[in-house]
Amino acid sequence: MGYIANASDELVAKFRLQHGDILFSHINSEPQIGRAVVYTGQPEKLLHGMNLLRLRVDHQKLLPQFLAYVFKQYREDGVFIGIASRAVGQSSINQGRLKSLKVPLPTLHEQGSIVGALSAVQKATTARQDEKKLFEELYRVMLHDFMSMKLSASSFAVDGGYE
Repeated sequence: MGYIANASDELVAKFRLQHGDILFSHINSEPQIGRAVVYTGQPEKLLHGMNLLRLRVDHQKLLPQFLAYVFKQYREDGVFIGIASRAVGQSSINQGRLKSLKVPLPTLHEQGSIVGALSAVQKATTARQDEKKLFEELYRVMLHDFMSMKLSASSFAVDGGYE
């Protein structure tokens, strides 16, 4: 992210993100190509820049979060790699190829239900990943403390020790 001092009103109007805009990585390394995020309005005054497409959906037909999940599935399925052009160290997807992709279009209500379910699973997954990191750090610290004799096994009431 960069900062622009004294940006003209025209520049701001042209590039300012609106809540629900999707930022799509269309020029990047292959592992990053096709990443998409939904702008949620923070920071309030944010302009999009190079190497990202700003996509704006018709909110009467499509939820931005639903499209972001579709794009995530397309990334996992290799769809974006399949339509990308390659150059040294980078790949790109032009707008014509992106527009040619078929997107499932369930009702808005069903899209909302799908987004809700996937968001709940994603939130639980993130919580478990954070928990795993904490346990891994605890293990690393305890291993270090045991091996450096800063901690004794007798200070723990742990049953099932090695015999």
